[in-house]
Parts: sequence; C-alpha cells; structure tokens
Amino acid sequence: MTQEAIFGQRRRWTLQLSAWLALLASLGFVLSLLALGQPERLLGPGLGALGALAVLALLQRGHGRAAAWVCILALALCVVVLGLWVDVPLADAPEHTPRSVHLYLLPLTLMAYLLLAREPALLRLACCAGLLGLLAWLTLQPNPLGITPALAEAERARLVVAAPLLSALLLAGIVHLRSAGLDDQSRFELDLARAIAEEQLELHYQPQCDAQGRALGVEALVRWRHPVQGPISPARFVPLAERNGLIVPLGELVLRQACRFAQDWQAQPGARPLQVAVNVSALQLAEDAGLERLLELVRQHRLPPQSIKFELTESVLADQPERLRRLLARCREQGVCTSLDDFGTGYASLAYLSQLPFDQLKIDQSFVRALGSSERALEVARTVVQLGQRLGMEVIAEGVETEAQRQQLLAMGCARFQGYLFARPLPAGECRAWLQAHA
Repeated sequence: MTQEAIFGQRRRWTLQLSAWLALLASLGFVLSLLALGQPERLLGPGLGALGALAVLALLQRGHGRAAAWVCILALALCVVVLGLWVDVPLADAPEHTPRSVHLYLLPLTLMAYLLLAREPALLRLACCAGLLGLLAWLTLQPNPLGITPALAEAERARLVVAAPLLSALLLAGIVHLRSAGLDDQSRFELDLARAIAEEQLELHYQPQCDAQGRALGVEALVRWRHPVQGPISPARFVPLAERNGLIVPLGELVLRQACRFAQDWQAQPGARPLQVAVNVSALQLAEDAGLERLLELVRQHRLPPQSIKFELTESVLADQPERLRRLLARCREQGVCTSLDDFGTGYASLAYLSQLPFDQLKIDQSFVRALGSSERALEVARTVVQLGQRLGMEVIAEGVETEAQRQQLLAMGCARFQGYLFARPLPAGECRAWLQAHA
C-alpha cells in the first residue's frame, strides 16, 4: 500500500467516525430543542446533521478530499450557530453559565490540520487559523446578537459539564490517531533500515536495446518485498530513504548487487559487453567522499571499463558547476559512464549542459508517452536528440511502449530504447536468459 493510500484510508476512517458522532450529537440537540418546544432554533443541529450525511455520501462515492472540506466547514458552521442561537450566556443573569459549545473548535482545528495534510500549506494554515479565530471570537463575545438563549440555564449547566468532557475525549482520540500514524511510519522506517542492512532488497533489470531490439545494456531497478505488506513501490521507500539518511547505504547496496550481476555476465563464455546502469541520488554525491565510495565499489569487482553507468537526475545540476564537472570527469577517469536521467523536466539549460561531460542523455518517459498527443513533447524529444548529437552524447529514450513511439524516435535520430515494448524489468535470472536470447 502506498503512502497516499495509507493517508486516504486513515482520512476515510477519521471522517466516518466524525460524521457519525456529529450526526448523533445533532440528533440529540434536535430532540432536546423539540422537547423544549423551540423548533425555530433547529438551524444549528440541522446543519450538523445535513453536513454529516453529506460527508458519508461523499465518502461512499470516493470523494475523500471534498468530504474533508465539507466535514470541517459544516462542523464549524454548526458550532458557530449553536454558540450564537442556542448556547448563549446571559451576562445579566445572577449566576449565568458560560458558553461551552465553542470548545469543540479545538479538536476540530486539530482534525482539520491532519485531514488537510495534502492541501497547500498556506490553505491548510489559513483554515486552522480561521477556526482558532472563531474560538477566540466566541470566547470574547458572550452574546453578540443580544438574543434570549434557546436553552434554559439548567440545560446549559448540564451542557457546560458535557461539552468540555466530550471535546477533550475527541481531542485525545485525534491525538491517538496521529500517534498511531507516526508509530506506523517509524516502524516502516525501521523495516527499511533492516532490509538494507540484511540485503533483503533485490534488483530487477530492464534491458536497453538498439533499433533492432538487440541488448546494449540494462538498468538496475531496486525492489522490496516487505514481509507483511508485500511488494513496496520504490516511489514510496526511495523518497523515505532520502529523507532519513538511508539513501547512502541503499545506493551502495544497489551498486554492489549491480556489479555482481555485471561480473556474472562477463564470466559467461562468449558474452558480449554489457553496461549496467545504476541510479545515483544527488544526496550520494553531496560530498566528494560519497562518489569515491561508489567508485571504490566498482573497482573492487574488477570490471572492464564502461561496464557501469551512473544515472543522475537533473537535481544534481543544482550543484556548483565546477564541482559537478570535476565529479563527472572523475567518473570518466575511472571508466564509469554517466547519464543525465529525466532530461527536460528540471534544472538543465542547454548552455549549462554543454559544459558538463555526460556520456548520455535520457529522454524522460513523460515526453515519450505524450509523443502522439503533445506537440511540446515532440519538440522536447527532438531537441534532446539534436543536442545529444551536437555534444557527442548518446541519447536513449525510456518508457517506449508502442511501435509508433519507436518509429517517431527513430525518425528523430534516437537509436537506443528502454521500455515495455522490448522488455519489462526482470529478476536477475530471467534477465540473463533474455539477454542471451537477444544478444
């Protein structure tokens, strides 16, 4: 299950629980007001009940984001209406009971902060600030409309005991849900660290081919089968490794296994030269010592020159040009090729790129996928091919899935391909068999 799926599931549970509690509380208020013979004051609880039903209906149809906003706004409106029309303190009463219903805005603010975690930060903070502002306003303005409260003092005295207790319970429940989420995340991080230390991750290899489908090399792609959760997408655990400092040991594990694969292939009688591409994070190159560790791993396996290729994303171009040029030259000096991955999606400018000694440019799969439908994608791909030819770099297109895409790229002058049209990522044994059949 991806991080987004986990967040969506927890948001759905929280919204369902909140909607049912709001529905029950609203019905309780409705029954109390009807018993008091004041149906004209049903606006607040009526809004709460309608909002709860709307949230449940949106969740049933899979609209989690809309349900979150409806839940927060409906509950906030319900609390404000109850605070202005129902739970109104009378300052001139001999022993007036303070307002208490506005205390529900505290757990509502925390719930909004958690449910809107995928919204823009400014919008999320503005919503929470608005809820806290309502809380302060209701606290400082006992009876801004100057009306007679719908509930008698005796009823409000009972409410002043129940409301703080219920709001505290709701606050504790939301904090518990948040803590459970953090515990799950911490446990997942520990599982990843253990998997790296015990080499539980494995590599799959996707062939890179020429125009005739003959294998020129492979790209090493890391895979993780969690003992409980099953296969985990790299899109989930690689960013996590980058955030918590595990990307360096993870990258070294991948390179070590890729070197063994290249070594095993070279040991076969009559094997053609094969280049194994390995993705290298910009964080692995944050210090010169990081690159030296990678190069030392390659040297330890005594592979022929150009057997290993480091694929770097455009994020490395945010580094100092002189330092990056020196690192690339160091790779070339040690017989390690370099490729600029996902070209056209980030930092690279043509003038900047012309100063850097990359051996290969890789057309991002988003452009390849859109070749038949986007003039911009077509122009970007054509520009990358022409630039590579002008700078003496190889150009390879990733994500090639159809014959039409292959033909379009061939017409541009691109003659190296990677994608499902040729082969999916394969386990080491299956990939060796594929390579032998397509040598």
